[in-house]
Amino acid sequence: MTEPKNPDARGQQKKVRLYGQPDSAEAYEIRDFLNRTVVEFDWIALTCDADCAQELRLPSLSNVRLPVLNYLMEPNYLPLQFERLLNIWDG
Repeated sequence: MTEPKNPDARGQQKKVRLYGQPDSAEAYEIRDFLNRTVVEFDWIALTCDADCAQELRLPSLSNVRLPVLNYLMEPNYLPLQFERLLNIWDG
């Protein structure tokens, strides 16, 4: 069994991960929204193909539409604002 990658204060892995490039305006908007709505998340900056391969198991950043938002819980447990964001982002 592997250790949580980025544990919270209780030692549990955070349930939301946001992958993106450090200079991305879209990623900044999502990070800002998550912070304002008090959703704990991990920010994973992808700066090169090696980061992309390690984090997303994809060979190249050029083949990925960033930012990527990944959540590891049931949607009915998410704060309402975050659920709305997911619906807007998918739509």
